Amino acid sequence: MSELERARELARTMVAIGKEMGRQTVAVITNMDEPLGMKVGNALEVREAIAVLAGQGSEALLELCLTLGSQMLYLAGAAADATEGRRQLEELLAKGQGLLKLKEFISAQGGEAAVVDNPDLLPQAEQKLLVTAPGSGYISKVQARQVGEAAMLLGAGRLSKDSPIDLAVGIELKKRRGDYLEAGEPLAILHGNDPARLAMAREKFLAAYTLAETPPQPQPLVYEIIT
Repeated sequence: MSELERARELARTMVAIGKEMGRQTVAVITNMDEPLGMKVGNALEVREAIAVLAGQGSEALLELCLTLGSQMLYLAGAAADATEGRRQLEELLAKGQGLLKLKEFISAQGGEAAVVDNPDLLPQAEQKLLVTAPGSGYISKVQARQVGEAAMLLGAGRLSKDSPIDLAVGIELKKRRGDYLEAGEPLAILHGNDPARLAMAREKFLAAYTLAETPPQPQPLVYEIIT
């Protein structure tokens, strides 16, 4: 949802539907003003998920996974409350259990579990295009939808249900909202297999960013949890 109040309205509706069906339901309203992680695209996002499970990767992505996961353990009756659920998850991550479970998921679906130990086995694009900052300033605004559309132009998503998806392509972000950039400093790397698509995606991607002379006000990752 593009507006917080509409997100609250939708969340309350979904939780009420769950209650009507006799199910405990929780809605987590989160910030989607910029991509959650630092990678956009199929194989790139799998690579980042592996990094997070290994204790690396995007802090925001890890934090949201812990928030959602702790609620899921509580709702499933596996934890007394969300705080206890989070403690369990943090312990499992520290022991490497997340990576082992991911291997199980992949094997159960007929995939190659070796990618967990060697992410370079994932599909990789033939070309990389460095996108640099057009000017100096703080990143004050990021249009997450336009970033997603730029990835779609590369082939990471479908324009129609019949459109093929290129698993290798996508966007590797180098900066986040609030970061300061000098003109010419790396902003992102576009991964693609088609020079024309790379050029179009670059223009769409740059249009998603607004620079300002002063840093923006911090925004919460989680706005509200509705039970």
